[in-house]
Amino acid sequence: MTALEKYIIAIPTYNRYDVISKKTLLTLKEGGVASASIYLFVANKAQEKLYKQAVPKELYGKIVVGKLGITNQRNYIVKYFPEGQYVVSCDDDIEAVEALKDGKLVKINDINRFFLYAYEILVKEELYIYGIYPVHNPFFMKQGYTDGLKFIIGVLYGFINRHNKQLVVTSPVKEDYQLSILYFKIDGGVIRFNDVTVKTKFNAKGGIGEDRFVMNKQSAEYLVKQYPDIVKIKHRKNGMTEINLKALKRSDPKKPIIGKGIDTTANQIARLKLNKPTQKFINNSLLPLISNTTIQITKSRQNISGIGRSQPFGYGNKIAREFGEYRNNKTYPELWEALVTLGKAIVPDYIPWTGIQVNHNYESKKHTDGKNRGLSLAVSFGDFTGGELVIEDKEYQTKLHPVIFNGALREHFNKPITGNRYSLVYFVSAPSKYSDDDILNLHNEILNTVE
Repeated sequence: MTALEKYIIAIPTYNRYDVISKKTLLTLKEGGVASASIYLFVANKAQEKLYKQAVPKELYGKIVVGKLGITNQRNYIVKYFPEGQYVVSCDDDIEAVEALKDGKLVKINDINRFFLYAYEILVKEELYIYGIYPVHNPFFMKQGYTDGLKFIIGVLYGFINRHNKQLVVTSPVKEDYQLSILYFKIDGGVIRFNDVTVKTKFNAKGGIGEDRFVMNKQSAEYLVKQYPDIVKIKHRKNGMTEINLKALKRSDPKKPIIGKGIDTTANQIARLKLNKPTQKFINNSLLPLISNTTIQITKSRQNISGIGRSQPFGYGNKIAREFGEYRNNKTYPELWEALVTLGKAIVPDYIPWTGIQVNHNYESKKHTDGKNRGLSLAVSFGDFTGGELVIEDKEYQTKLHPVIFNGALREHFNKPITGNRYSLVYFVSAPSKYSDDDILNLHNEILNTVE
């Protein structure tokens, strides 16, 4: 674990300066967590003063003035820490962290060890957030962890920090439900330890406020509207509005998670590995063809996405704003056939690509592909260094390692290039009047042009 990845504790807290020392801070201290790693996030200067007066300095590392409201505070915490930082978020009134053993709940004495273990599981599973069982009841708990869509309760969870706009929570309460959904949609899974829970007083005074009936109802209705395929409203006997999440198994992060046909909301990023026969085809067949083809300098995209040599093949929106076949298919028929052959080999069938952008040393500016629909695949090859694809400030080297992402939703560009870099982007682009079936039919026609 690097210095950046060594965990810190973030505690969003409001008006609980009188209990935090006896609960969460004491729990963490007894569990072997270094006080220097603990950050208390308060709402304003007045709250900061109260906490400094009431909380012994040896129990925490720093008090940070953040934002008022739990949703705003969670977003602030993400911005406060750098990307890649391992953050453990805790509520301020945790009395104990407990684990299931022989049908009973037993106090975890070494909490530090659990946090380190949880991080190892995230790395192993290639996921970014974990949580614990949301109910303090061993009868319902099970040994081990799951990686499908589960509710990650906000009382205690850990995450590897990312400054990703798609992870910004907007629900006034039940923001932890929304966070669970957002991480699942982006990464295809979340980790939940179903044999670990906390002892705490849920819905205690302080925190988000007293109007929980109203706030729960409003947030539940908001989340159902935002995620109708995932969220379902339910009511407790006392009339409190709650929600359930649809049970979804871990998804291949390369695949769209929700929706039929072409999922324009699919927003995962995934890297693929090319097998040796495909690499051999690229180096021995495609590279000679493409290097002997003069890729024209693109003028139409200079003010939009960059400067350099870039030409479209296949079908898409042409300069005259018409949808149709690009002339390069017939101008360079051997290259077109090779591009289709490669597409059949490396592009998953859930991306019904109709167009291929062919680039030579093309340095794109930061942009989104506003006319594209759904996921695209980018891959590069040649004798070069640099040219990394940067998606929302994270770099991906696509040299013989295709990257799948949604260019219509994520800002992206590529870094300067030394040498000869050829890159391909397989994408879907068509006016809204063309249905998913129209696009799928065209995609199949393209595939059938080569054996």
